[in-house]
Amino acid sequence: MKTKKLISAVLVGLLLFSLMGTAIAADDFTDVASDHPYYDAIEFCHDHNYINGTTATTFEPDASLTRGQLAVILCRAELLQSVKLDVTKGNFSDIAPLNDYYDAAAIIMGCIGAINGTSENTFSPNENVTREQLATIITRLLKLGAINEDAYTMYTDSDSISEYARMSVSSCLNAAVFAGLYDGEKFTPKSAVTRGELCKLIHTVSQPSYTVSIASMSGGTVTATPMKARPGALIKLTVTPDKGNHLVAGSLKVNGTAIDGMTFTMPSEDVTVKAKFEQNAALVSIAVTTEPTKMTYVWGEKLDLSGMIVTATYADSSTAVVTDYTTNPEAGYALTPSTSPSDFVIKIAYKENSVEKKTKITVTVNPKES
Repeated sequence: MKTKKLISAVLVGLLLFSLMGTAIAADDFTDVASDHPYYDAIEFCHDHNYINGTTATTFEPDASLTRGQLAVILCRAELLQSVKLDVTKGNFSDIAPLNDYYDAAAIIMGCIGAINGTSENTFSPNENVTREQLATIITRLLKLGAINEDAYTMYTDSDSISEYARMSVSSCLNAAVFAGLYDGEKFTPKSAVTRGELCKLIHTVSQPSYTVSIASMSGGTVTATPMKARPGALIKLTVTPDKGNHLVAGSLKVNGTAIDGMTFTMPSEDVTVKAKFEQNAALVSIAVTTEPTKMTYVWGEKLDLSGMIVTATYADSSTAVVTDYTTNPEAGYALTPSTSPSDFVIKIAYKENSVEKKTKITVTVNPKES
C-alpha cells in the first residue's frame, strides 16, 4: 500500500511538472474568430490552461487530437478527481516518464483505467482519438450510466458505432456531455476528435450541476436517477405506488409542470418532483390473462409459472397487472399426482385492501416415458 501511494505521488508530481506552460490570451489566436461555434469553450479551456495554443497566434481548433494529447488535457482539466490509481495498469513499453510531455499523463490515465492501452503493454500516444473512443473514455472518467441504452440509435449511422462504444455514446447523450457536439444526423464514430470539440466537451462538463428533490408524499414513492445533473441531462423517474394504490393521472410534476412519461430533461435550475397517489377502486376479480410458458409436464417435474400474467379488475372497470399474488402449490413444487395422466389445478389468490379474489389454471401432467 505504501509503495502504491509513493508511486502515485511521483506520478502526480511528474504530471504537474510536465504541464507547466505560458498563458496566451485567447483573443490573440488568428484562427478562432468570435463567431466560431466553440469560441466560448476554447476561451474557457485556454484561460484555465487546459489547452494551450499550437503557436503564439494559432490554436488550430480543427486539428486532430492524439491519445497522448488527450491524456494531458484531461489531467489538466482535473477530470481524474475521486478515482483510484492502480499502478499495475500504467506500465506501457512505449511510455517512459520524463521522456515526452505526455508520459506522466498517459501513465496516470492508464492507472485509473480511463484510457486503456492499444495492447497489453502499448499506449500508442501518437494515434488519433476517435469520437467513439472519446465517449468511452469520458464515460469511464465521469462514471456515467445509460438511462436510455438505445440513445445511440438516434444517429443514422448508429450501426457503424463499435459495439463496445454504444453504451458509452448513449451515456454521453443521456448526461448531455455531447450538448452542442455531434448534433447532426450522423455520428461518424471513427472520425478523429478535434481540439475545438474537446474544448466544447470540457466546457460543458465544467458547468454547474443542479439537484433533483422529491417532495413528501403518501401512498407511494418516486425516485430520480441521477439526483444531480447538468442542464440537458436526461433524468429517469421511477414511480412505485403502495399496494392497492395508483398514481393519479397528470399528477407527476417537475417544478409544477406535468410531464409526459417517466423522464424529463434537466433545466438550468434545481427541481422538485411531486406526485399524488390514491387508493384503487374495490377489487372485483382477478384473471390469468397470459398462461405460463409451460403448461404440460411429465410426472415429477417441478412447476414453472414463468411467463404467467395475472390481471386485476376493479369496480371502476379499470385493470392492472398484479405480481404479489400467491399460488397453491407454489412454483418449484414437484408435480406427482396420484393418477397419470392428470389435469392438475393451480389455485391463485390475490388480496388488496382486505378484499381477496381467486382464480385458477389447469396444467397437464403426463406419465414418465418407460
